[in-house]
Amino acid sequence: MPRDWQSIFGDRSGTAEFRRKFHRPTNVESHETVVLVFTGIRGQFEVWLNRDLLVEFISIGDTVEFDVTSRLKEFNELSVEITFDPQSEKDVFGGLYGAVALDIRWDET
Repeated sequence: MPRDWQSIFGDRSGTAEFRRKFHRPTNVESHETVVLVFTGIRGQFEVWLNRDLLVEFISIGDTVEFDVTSRLKEFNELSVEITFDPQSEKDVFGGLYGAVALDIRWDET
């Protein structure tokens, strides 16, 4: 991750899965949250964290964020299933072409 759909699959539509393993961030304080952030994302998505469905959504290229603080384990696996049809979205990037990151934020609640 990341890579735009067309550079991997050309004009073929379909579904692809990307996986990434990572450790839980260290030194997260009780007043902080861990947010999974997707930038540059277009298509239909299923996001799985540690084999549990986190969310399903459709994105048109916006930044998408999810609080994953309570779902993180010491060692984690992120899986993103992408469905995209480049024929219906001509002249725009598809897939997961922006950064995917964990952001530690001050919890204001």
